[in-house]
Amino acid sequence: MQKTRLFIFPHAGGSDISYSSIEKSISHCFDASTICYPGRGRRYSENFVKNINELIDDCLAQLLSKLNGSVFFFMGHSFGALVAFECARALQQNKMEVPPIMFLSGRGSPAYTSLSAQKHKLNDTHLTNYLKTIGGLPDALLADTSFLSFYLPIIRNDLALNENYTYKNSPLIHTKLVLINGTADTVVSPESVKAWQQETEAGCKFEMLEGGHFFHLENPLFTDMLFSYNQQYIQHQLNCLEHSNL
Repeated sequence: MQKTRLFIFPHAGGSDISYSSIEKSISHCFDASTICYPGRGRRYSENFVKNINELIDDCLAQLLSKLNGSVFFFMGHSFGALVAFECARALQQNKMEVPPIMFLSGRGSPAYTSLSAQKHKLNDTHLTNYLKTIGGLPDALLADTSFLSFYLPIIRNDLALNENYTYKNSPLIHTKLVLINGTADTVVSPESVKAWQQETEAGCKFEMLEGGHFFHLENPLFTDMLFSYNQQYIQHQLNCLEHSNL
C-alpha cells in the first residue's frame, strides 16, 4: 500500500534539519517531507519572506510540486501550525484537495487573541533568555555567540511573521484537526487550543503528551500517535470501500 504523504511545517526558527529525526522515525508509515522556509536549512542563502502571505505562497509551491495523487496530511508545530492551517485554507479557497487530517501542536487557534509581548522586538539578551525558558535548544548553543549571530535573525523573522499575523474570517476547512500539546507547555493556554474547533467542520481531537513546548521533539509517543491516527484513517477508508462494494 502506498504510504501517506506527510508535509511538516516547522516551528519558528526551525528548518528541514530540525525534523530529520522525526522523518526517519516515521518512514515506515509516512513519506514525510519537511517544508523549508527561506533563509535557513537548505535555503540559507535566500532572503527571508516579508509577510505571512508571501510565506504561504512559498510553502504551497513546495508542497504542490511533491503531490503525486496519494493521500497527504499536514503536521505543524507552534508557528508551523499557523502556516499549515493557512496553507490548507488556501488550498480550499482555490478548490484544490485539502488534507483530511492536520496534526497541530504548540499553538492556539489563529482567531484567539493573544496579549503576550512582541517577542520579535526583544533585544538579543532578552530574546535569548526567552528561548531558554521555552526549551528546544541546548543551553550550550544559546551561550555560543557564533550560533546566536546566525540563529537570532532567523527566529526573530519568524516571530515577527507570527506576531504580526492578522486573522481573517473564512469558510470552515474540511479537515479534521488533531490538536496535540504538552502537559507542561507554558506557551499555549487550554482556552486557545479549544478555540481551534471553531475553524473546521470536520471535527477536532484533543490529545496531551508529557513534556513542554517542544515535547514533539522529545517524547517518542508523539510519533506513535501520528502512526495511530494514520492507521485509523487507512482502516476507515478500507471500511468505506468495502461497504461501497456490497
